[in-house]
Amino acid sequence: MVARLHRQYPSLSLYVRECQPEAQKRELSEGRHDVLLTQIPFSGQDFVNEELFHEPLYLAVARDHPLAARGRVTMKDIRDETMLSLGMRFPLHAEVSRLAASYGARMQADYEGTSLDALRLMIGMGMGASFLPALYVFSEIRSGSDVVALPVQGQRLERRVALTWRKGAGRATAYRKLAAIIRETVRRRFKELTVTGNPDADLAIIRGGV
Repeated sequence: MVARLHRQYPSLSLYVRECQPEAQKRELSEGRHDVLLTQIPFSGQDFVNEELFHEPLYLAVARDHPLAARGRVTMKDIRDETMLSLGMRFPLHAEVSRLAASYGARMQADYEGTSLDALRLMIGMGMGASFLPALYVFSEIRSGSDVVALPVQGQRLERRVALTWRKGAGRATAYRKLAAIIRETVRRRFKELTVTGNPDADLAIIRGGV
């Protein structure tokens, strides 16, 4: 996706920075960021959320975990498992905690990850299991790695992802075009994700018809 943007818009400067949701809101409001890739709901009266896609969550376990060889799991399989997550300020924490409580797993109370990379390392060391977003899984968890990511059967676990900017932003038209490019790219490359919006409308925006 980044490569396509660079080819189409070589003068575009794209800076990538990861931070906690509350810091994202504050820095977007202050004008330190132009646009954010966020998990919604991303509340705030001063923001516009352009939904992009629904991203599945995979159960991630260490390679030597008993579940690793199954290929896929159901939610009943996490019963009595120790679950790891990002810190409480991240939306993923609430989702993992809810699932753990619903299916008889227990949260690792003395650990809160600061990034998905840190979480992956802890999983690989056998400290617990967790749920990781699909795009992160496709990018960072490869065959033969210390972590195995398993699709969940019988229940669609997912998070909603959007492009977010300030209301009244002067570049709102450009941001909507960026959102359309992201959706169109995801439609073509990632069949596991559910893309929102209308494909024909997105193509019209990309071609400059809107």
